[in-house]
Amino acid sequence: MQKTLFHLAALSVLFYLMAAPTFAAMRIDLNQQQNLNLPATAPAPTEFKEISRTQDANHMTHIRLQQTYQGYPVWGGEAVIHTQAIMPTLKTFALRQSNQAYTSNGVIFKGLNIDLAGAPVAIFTADQAAIAYARILKEYLAKNRATTAVTQPHHQLLVYLDANGNAHWAYLISFVVDAALPAKPTFIVDAENFSIYKKWDDVKTLEPIAAGGFGGNKKTGKLAYDAIGDDLPALKMQRNSLQKLCYIQNDEVIVKDTRVNDALVTFTCPTKDARHNEYWDDDLDAVNGAYSPSNDALYAGNVIKSMYQDWYHVPVLVDRSGAPMRLVMRVHEPIENAYWFSNQMTFGDGGHDFYPLVSLEVAGHEVSHGFTEQHSDLIYEAQSGGLNEAFSDMAAQAVQFYSTGRNTWEIGGEILKSNQSLRYLDEPTKDCALGKKPGNDCSIDNLKDYNAALDVHYSSGVFNKLFYLLSTSKDWDTRKAFDVMVRANVVYWTSSVNFVDAACGAIRAAKDLGYDPQAVKSAALTVGINTNNCV
Repeated sequence: MQKTLFHLAALSVLFYLMAAPTFAAMRIDLNQQQNLNLPATAPAPTEFKEISRTQDANHMTHIRLQQTYQGYPVWGGEAVIHTQAIMPTLKTFALRQSNQAYTSNGVIFKGLNIDLAGAPVAIFTADQAAIAYARILKEYLAKNRATTAVTQPHHQLLVYLDANGNAHWAYLISFVVDAALPAKPTFIVDAENFSIYKKWDDVKTLEPIAAGGFGGNKKTGKLAYDAIGDDLPALKMQRNSLQKLCYIQNDEVIVKDTRVNDALVTFTCPTKDARHNEYWDDDLDAVNGAYSPSNDALYAGNVIKSMYQDWYHVPVLVDRSGAPMRLVMRVHEPIENAYWFSNQMTFGDGGHDFYPLVSLEVAGHEVSHGFTEQHSDLIYEAQSGGLNEAFSDMAAQAVQFYSTGRNTWEIGGEILKSNQSLRYLDEPTKDCALGKKPGNDCSIDNLKDYNAALDVHYSSGVFNKLFYLLSTSKDWDTRKAFDVMVRANVVYWTSSVNFVDAACGAIRAAKDLGYDPQAVKSAALTVGINTNNCV
């Protein structure tokens, strides 16, 4: 979809709050604003860049906008307009639909020019950006004693608002460190003195440690993909009849082996196996207590794609042209972890504590990081990062419900060699062992226990608990609850959304779907989120 740039004056009905300021930058939460018919003036150089627009089954158009200043993105400045008006351009909307009912959500900022005026010319040059990148890279490599190759260098000038609401010119800097477990260190640094405002690793992982096991190991028991009796369905593969070679791939999913330079996994298959009436690879790549991670990866990928398509009529992932993307599942990475990165899913072979990480719920979790990345693009730190992790945990439960009709409300139980799980949606603080308090290297389940230093896997407990409460409410189930979260992710959440605004988005999503919004409000309140100010 073509991205176009629109001047803020064309958004007068929505963004009157950008009128010429007399004070420093101010955060405007559109979830707290009523829709008013307001003046059509706003100061340049504030603009909005259209990121995407979609139309749903209710004929509502949803337009995502990125706030910019002098053409540079404003970090966290995003809005979504929801209207039934025909909007070929935002200017048309402003001129012809000034009385048209619509809603909006997100966060924008006014008064940026007060803080940003008088910036040195050097910060707008490529040389200054290169100096900032080189300094941050050097400091990172020295601190982490990294000697591996660094790829995908990136630096971008933007506007960043600090914790006190002051606007600064800053650079978004990132690079990829190629190691056993890839890392994508990401920084926001001051464009003048290079001091660091924020930093995080933008590789989405299941856990900071490696995990193992996926659909068929000594803990779950040996599974069979042959559709006989209570066995799992037969796998969809491709076969070369001349070479008598079967490929563990189909139009939806491809499985690659990291041990042999990401080669496609294959096996010889001259005839069908008489016992199973299928071409049979037996325990093709058994390792560390798992019988065939490649088979399990193929099965999981197909279930995940089918769930999103059957329930929501959308592909879980799309390519740049908007076409459905084939899932790439990489197995046998020599790590105890699983991660989503660069449009592909990688599963470790586990080790002492974990079976190979190829399980249905782990795959659902990781692939759904990609779904989030292509919609709300939740930033992987602070509360948005906790929500990012929580959505993937919700997806893991949704995939489980889609496949089996039930839920364990646990994450990682199938892959840990112990009797524990990595996380618990019904009782997130259950991972607080040895007398630890919530938030002390373990999960929280209430907003009151949140602090900015929490790992996103622990802060995810707030929305994980909310999802469990909603799923088990009267007249609700896992699918209905996930319906709400998927719509909120696609339509209402913005990349830096906090837990309160995310709950507001879920309430609006429930209303859109004709579900009882009070159930969402009640679940939110139980986890310490007050939604009384949502509009």
